Amino acid sequence: MNRKGKAVCALLLVQLLAWGVFVPTADAGKLVRVSAQFRLFAGGVDTTTAVPSATPGAGGVQVYSKSFSIPAPKAGQQAVVFITMAGTGQVPAGQRSYFSCQIDSSFCNAGADPLGAPNGWVGLQLNFSSGTTDIYGVHYTWCAKVSPGAHTATIRMASAVGVDAVALWNAHFFIDRTELKTSTADDCELGAS
Repeated sequence: MNRKGKAVCALLLVQLLAWGVFVPTADAGKLVRVSAQFRLFAGGVDTTTAVPSATPGAGGVQVYSKSFSIPAPKAGQQAVVFITMAGTGQVPAGQRSYFSCQIDSSFCNAGADPLGAPNGWVGLQLNFSSGTTDIYGVHYTWCAKVSPGAHTATIRMASAVGVDAVALWNAHFFIDRTELKTSTADDCELGAS
């Protein structure tokens, strides 16, 4: 091999080694599906007239619960889970349906809802019509910081006024996990407006 060929090979080797050293971490922000389940497809329906409560684990009716485990994150990383619900919901005229997510009896997001639900609940369906019951697609994802170990995720559904029943069926539930840099605005924090 001549001198020029050796120089090209050396340069190529240096580039390959540098690329191998500076490859970004594959786990930083990568989603891992922990659970994928469905329920209420064979004619079953969850219904409730119960109103939401500011107490985690109370109010409404439980529509999903799943235990799962989180491994210890790498140094400088925060374990974050995403709890997703998608299904078909029914809301009577003038009603709203509220949903909440809890991890180990603490709200995934304890913030206030602009529709007037207690903290920790989010209004996902609002029927403006008068006199008809409407059917809607419902979809929502919550995030929560978690420690390593065993946890239980729970989703509850409630009726805004407690008179006519709200309903959920044909529902899918997903739990995903990731690791994000600790103490940043990106590890399940309140976003800027």
